[in-house]
Formats: sequence, structure tokens, C-alpha cells
Amino acid sequence: MDKQKIIDYILETPENNNPAVLSTLLDEYGGGGGSGQEKELVEGTITSYSNSEVTKVRDYGFYGCTKLDSINLPNVSYIGNSAFNGCSSLTSLTSINLPNISYIGLGAFSTCRLLSLVNLPNANHIGEYAFYACYSLTSIDLPNANQISGYAFCYCTQLISVNLSNANYIGQGAFASCSALTSIDLPNVSYIGSYAFRDCYSLASVNLPNANYIGSSAFHQCNSLVSANLSNVSYIGGYALAFCKLLSSIELPNVSYIGDNAFRGDYKLLSLYLGSTSIVSLPYSNTFSFTPIAGSTTSTSGQYGSIYVPASLYSDYLTAPNWSYFSERFVSM
Repeated sequence: MDKQKIIDYILETPENNNPAVLSTLLDEYGGGGGSGQEKELVEGTITSYSNSEVTKVRDYGFYGCTKLDSINLPNVSYIGNSAFNGCSSLTSLTSINLPNISYIGLGAFSTCRLLSLVNLPNANHIGEYAFYACYSLTSIDLPNANQISGYAFCYCTQLISVNLSNANYIGQGAFASCSALTSIDLPNVSYIGSYAFRDCYSLASVNLPNANYIGSSAFHQCNSLVSANLSNVSYIGGYALAFCKLLSSIELPNVSYIGDNAFRGDYKLLSLYLGSTSIVSLPYSNTFSFTPIAGSTTSTSGQYGSIYVPASLYSDYLTAPNWSYFSERFVSM
């Protein structure tokens, strides 16, 4: 087995990705502990790697290779768990040739702190923590990705551009603490997981025309949010839009459930439009705590909020469980 086959074997076989086994392989096939790329891979000092025959990078393939800054794998379709985790010198996936990649595993590029750009046109699955804490990441272009798993881009604090035009699922905490992100446009997403955009302090505009589920704390403390298109949403979890301090109006034509403290601390919320032909389920009376709808006028120059409901349901809302606390806020439409 020549040196190139040794490194390919390492990449293809996850159980060999530990120093003891690798050293044995290199002693057996590379001579005296090996040299060149295979030795550099074992020691974590490899700076570049190119191979047109490799189709998979197995789990931990380049884990901890802190000097790796260039890689060319044109026929790879699968990147395993933590494959490039901790590759802190990796700066741009545009310099990495991965045109056929379809699957990115858990933590695959986690803590690649210099990574600035992700452009993977054929990737359809992004695993949990895949780009977690990639602090320099500013742009992601994943037009064919249909699932963004939990915490995939969490703590990407410089992220400002997101193209996920085909995504239908955003997992828990997927973009949490992406504090530079100003807008999201996800036309095909149906599910937004808990904490998905929590603490995105600069997020001002949200367009989710086909989302029907918004998990708990999904937009908690999005302090700059002023516009949210949630026209198809039926479920809003607890604290989902809490402390969105600039949000003044929201239309929910299809909502059927609003959870506890969902709008808590939305100090400027003056208008809520409910369009459902049946009474929206409101299990808790604290949903609008510290908002003008609940009687807090701290940030609205003495104004109180209004809840707009269909004329046919107006009288029912006045006595409905927990809605009755806001009987003076209802307006028939």
C-alpha cells in the first residue's frame, strides 16, 4: 500500500481515525512512522490535500488539522461527523473544490474560526453543529439544502447573508446568536425549531410565508425585529417572539395556538390581527405580559394595544378562556 492509499484509507475508514491506529498503519505501510501527507495528517500539520478519487471524508477525517487551509476533493459527496472540526486555518469553501457534496455531518466544520464563505450548490443535508462557532462566516449559499439541523450555524456572529431557498426545516438553535444577521427570507420553510433565531439582535425582517410551526423562543430577544410575515403559521410556542422590543404590529391569519409569554416584553406591540374562523387557543394569560395589549404603556406614549378579530367571533372572544383578560382590547373586523 503506497502513501496515497494510506491517506485514502484513513479518510474512508472512520475507525482508523485515532493516533494509535494511524501510527500502526504508517509503521506498517509508510516505513518508520510514515512521511509526507500521511504523517502530516496524523500529526495534524497538513496544510493542503487534493484527490479526485476520494468520494467520502469519514468521521474525524481532518479533525484538529489546525494548519489546513486548502483542500480539493471534486468527487466527494459525503462529509462525515467532525470531519474538519477545529481546522482553524480554513478560510473559504470557495477555495475548496466540493461541487458534488450532498451530505454534511454533525460538527463537520465546527469551530473553523477563519471560514468566511460557504458555497455548496448541491448539499441537501446540513447536520447538527455543522458550522457551529464559525465566527468569521459572513455568507452561506446552500440553494438545494432542505434541512438545516440543530445549532448548525449557531454563534456565527458575523453571518449577514443566507441563501436557503429550498429549505423546509430549520432545526433547534440553528441560527441562534447570529448577531449580525439583519433579514431572513425562507419561502419554503414549514418548521422553525425552538431557539432557531434566538438572540439575533440585528434581525429586522422575517419572511416565512409557508411556515406553520414556530417553536418556543424561536425569535426570543430579536431586539431589532420590526416586520414578520407569518401568514401561514398555526402554532406559536412559548416565548417565541418575546422581547422583540420594536415589533408594533403582526398579522396571524391562520394561527390556532399561541403559547405562554409568546409576546412578552414586546413593548411597542399595538396591533394583533387574528384571522382564524375559530377561537385561537390561549392556554396562559401571560402571553402578552409587558405589552400595550396587556395594559403596559411604558414605551408607547400612553397608547394601549388592540386585538383585531373576525366580527363573527367578537362576542366569543370576550368570554373565551384567558382571552377574557383582554376584553377591552378587542376590535371587530
